[in-house]
Order: sequence, then structure tokens, then C-alpha cells
Amino acid sequence: MHPQQKENVVIIDFGSQYSQLIARRVRECNVYCELIPYNAERAEFERLSPKGYILSGGPTSVNAPGAPHVPDFVWESGVPVLGICYGLQLFAYHLGGQVSTAERGEYGLARLNVVDPHTRIWKGLPASLSVWMSHWDQVTAIPPGFRVVATTDNAAFAAIVDEERAYYGVQFHPEVAHTEQGIDLIRNFLFDICGCHGTWTTTAFIEESCHRIREQVGDGRVVCGLSGGVDSAVVATLLGRAIGDQLTCIFVDTGLLRENEPEQVVQTFREHLGIRLIAVEASADFLGALAGVVRMPCPQHHGDDGSRGRQRIEEADLQRGQAELLDVVQAHGPLALLPRPLHGGHQHGHQDGDDGNDHEQLDECEPFSSHVDCPLLWFEVISQ
Repeated sequence: MHPQQKENVVIIDFGSQYSQLIARRVRECNVYCELIPYNAERAEFERLSPKGYILSGGPTSVNAPGAPHVPDFVWESGVPVLGICYGLQLFAYHLGGQVSTAERGEYGLARLNVVDPHTRIWKGLPASLSVWMSHWDQVTAIPPGFRVVATTDNAAFAAIVDEERAYYGVQFHPEVAHTEQGIDLIRNFLFDICGCHGTWTTTAFIEESCHRIREQVGDGRVVCGLSGGVDSAVVATLLGRAIGDQLTCIFVDTGLLRENEPEQVVQTFREHLGIRLIAVEASADFLGALAGVVRMPCPQHHGDDGSRGRQRIEEADLQRGQAELLDVVQAHGPLALLPRPLHGGHQHGHQDGDDGNDHEQLDECEPFSSHVDCPLLWFEVISQ
């Protein structure tokens, strides 16, 4: 099913640690949603024809220079908007209110007291409940058209609404388990305000993904590199279900996985899933390349040893990966490279779904090396 043929909600990501959790809660309500960065192209949002927007929290101040803000077309869309934490403050910033730094922050559980329960967002919720707060800035003046629904001891505007425009803002985080009945507030927004029906399922997502893969690949062949991690395993499984024998997976044993993991990868994909798999024992190459490097590469460490380790792993990874890829190309002919959105993550503003690009055809290895952007993750490239 095409995204425009189902009910969609867009979560605009402003960098909150809970953004993925918001998406999980929405999908638990059987409503399809996508998490899209605030600075993505307008077409990325509008291709979904969303029934509502959710503004996530964020780590910055709305008043800070260069802080992320809501695209104008969201306010112009006429669809309901729910702002969470930073999202609430964006209402005030953009629509005529005021946001200031509080004398003290509010982190952890707080007691929320409802002063005006007559709003659709608060349907079935109690007059007082525990909520999870995580903020230093707070709204000090609400925009015209809004009214206060709830307060805490430290936040006079902990929940505000503008029913006429269907704008709803909460300073707390309804998506976390610590907030009592937070999921009920999310349901109220999805069903009573956005008008969703809750008919989406993960099974439907798998079926839609397989259909999209078949359309993109056609009669071609696809090569997918397996790292031994979750992301590439999900991609390979979806590909195998969608196109069967048109898929060839390549797994390079780097010697850096857990004990018995390489054998488990081979057994799972060859024997249990019946996927054509080329397994390469290359641990000596990788461990040899790391000889003399004190620290293993780590995204949080940028020292000399870490940088040298990453470079050496990338070089060994490319050499072995390209060699096996070339063998597959020579044996089977050109291979289709599917676009990154196939497996649901977003990169440079892209999300799960067709980004409008036709699949590439690979008949030599040079294009492969030019696309690599992350060592040990070359499956990200050749599974595109």
C-alpha cells in the first residue's frame, strides 16, 4: 500500500532522546508514523499526507541562535499538531507566546494538576497524575487562542490547548513509561483529534516493504552484505522474503564478533532462511590490520589509535568485500542496489519509502567503494 493510501502521522524530530519512543508508542496504537528531521525537504513530509504532526522534544533552547524550528508549512497545513516538551515551547515561540529559562530545571517525576479538563486531549484522564519532566526552559506566556489545561509546581503552563486550530502542547513526556496514562493522551490525539482508525499493523508494513522491493528490483539481482548485526539481518530477511533466489548475501567474518556468532549467522541464513550466502573467513586480515593498535575504534573516542583502527578496518573491509562482490558480479551479471530507505532508517532527511530514485546498476566495483561512508557497515551500501 502506498503511504498516501493509509493513515499517516509525522513525528518531527528535533533531536530528543525520546523521539524513537514516540514513534513506538504511535505504532503501538496501530497508526503508521514516520520520524522525519525538522530540516528535511517539504516533499518528505507532504508525500505522506499526514493526518497530524507531533513535535518531539529537543536538547536545545528555542531561543538559542541556530536552534531548530518548525517549518512554516506545518502551521499552514491545517492538521492537528501535538507538541511535546520542546515542541510545546515551539508553539509559544512561533505563535506569539514567550519562552524563558526557569530559575530551576524540572527533571524526573512531577505532579500534574488539571485546571481545565474540558478538552479532547484530556478525555478519560484523571485530574491529577504523575508525569515525567525533562526541561530547563519553560513557557512563561501562552500564545493568543491557547488556554491552560494543567500545571505543576514548577510549570504554570504544563499543558495548553487551542481547540479551534487543534494545537495541543504538553511540557511533560507522555511517551515514557513513568508518565501515568501517557499512552491514553497519545491515543486521544491520534483517534479523537486526528481521526485515525488504528488499522495499521507491522504485518502490513512487512507486506508493503516486500511489494516495494519487488517493484524496484524487477527481474534483476541484488547483493546484500551481512555484518552480523540487526540492521543488515533485517534487510536480508526482507529481501529474501521478497525476491528469493534473486538475492545473494555476503558475510565477512572479521574476527570481531562474539564467540560462535559467525557460525550462527551462516546457519540462520543458509539453513533456516534458505538464502544464498557467501561466507568469507577473513579474521586474520582484520586482526592483522589491527596489530599494534592499542584501542579499538569507538565513535566516542577520536584519539590517534582509534582513528588508525577505524582506517585499517575500513581498508580490510573494502578489500575483502569488493573481492567477493566482484566474484558475484562476474558470475551473475549486473546487480540492483536498492535505495537506503528500504530498511527504515533516515539519512540526510530520507525516511522509509520511495525517494524517487531508480535503483542503480552495478557492473564493476568502483561505484561500490565510492559510496562507502562507514567502516564495517558496507551492507548499508550494497543493500541500498
